[in-house]
Amino acid sequence: MGEVPHVITAAPFTAVNMEPVFFRAQELRKLRTEDEGRLNNKREMAQAYVGRQAVNLFYQESTRTRISFELAEAAWGMGKSTTTEARKFSSASKGETLAHTVNVVEQYDPDVMVLRYDFVGGAAEAASLVKVPILNAGDGPGEHPTQAFGDSLTILEQLGRLDNLRITFMGDLRFGRTIRSLVYILSKCQNNHFDFVSTPDLSLSEDIKELLDSLPGITYKEHDHVSALTEVLPETDVFYVTRTQTNQGAPVLLNNQFRVTRATADLLPQHAILLHPMPIDRSDPSRSEIAPEVDEHPRARFYRQAGNCFYARMAILERIMEGKPVLEQAA
Repeated sequence: MGEVPHVITAAPFTAVNMEPVFFRAQELRKLRTEDEGRLNNKREMAQAYVGRQAVNLFYQESTRTRISFELAEAAWGMGKSTTTEARKFSSASKGETLAHTVNVVEQYDPDVMVLRYDFVGGAAEAASLVKVPILNAGDGPGEHPTQAFGDSLTILEQLGRLDNLRITFMGDLRFGRTIRSLVYILSKCQNNHFDFVSTPDLSLSEDIKELLDSLPGITYKEHDHVSALTEVLPETDVFYVTRTQTNQGAPVLLNNQFRVTRATADLLPQHAILLHPMPIDRSDPSRSEIAPEVDEHPRARFYRQAGNCFYARMAILERIMEGKPVLEQAA
């Protein structure tokens, strides 16, 4: 029996070993949305893995990630069982540990478990205990590797490359798990430069800076004020913005200076793209990290980005159901 195809961290991801998933995700989007026979294509896909089963264990609230995984599973004809906010409403609220839960679920003989956990290391712990493939759907402020698949696919699709880029990250860089996973990927691509714009309380964690310092050809600069955007955005290829992750322990910003307005987005060159892993905090539109009018900006690609995450998850699930490694092995 081969190695179990867990997806726990984006650390092993490279532009090369992700190529099969990239290619298949793009092909799936075309087959389902652009091909003349797209309805028949959907029907055929929905017969592919009838009888296979997925369990979605979500200890934290989720909308996009949970729904996209459920729809990806349904698109292949898989059965699924989902628990949402399991920390509050399941055996966890009765004192059962994650170890006990995943060991019990393994006895139900699922083909894959999708796990969102509220503490760093939850997915790695689960993967160490069971032989069912574990897909990390976010572990506290740790990582979100399948999101990084969709993020990097969007960059490749829109710009044609993952190297020789200038990437500006803005917002909560310390508690934002999607940033960590995406930096793991883009830092292994040649000649990339990163600008990190945040506050001292939400600045990049030391382990990521140590990683970047260790890599030849990779450069970065930290900025602690939004005024840096007038300098960096005209040279930026990818502008990646996140909300403040107060649900992960980030401090509340009483005055959110790190906002993207129409004028901010206009600083980007015509070829650049604006990404956001979502959700965008619109509880107070005047303080939202992305102003509502930016949704229709020609640089905005965050809706396309969300769709690419769905197709990336479809491609990942297909490889697991076919018994293939998620990442292509080096020759």
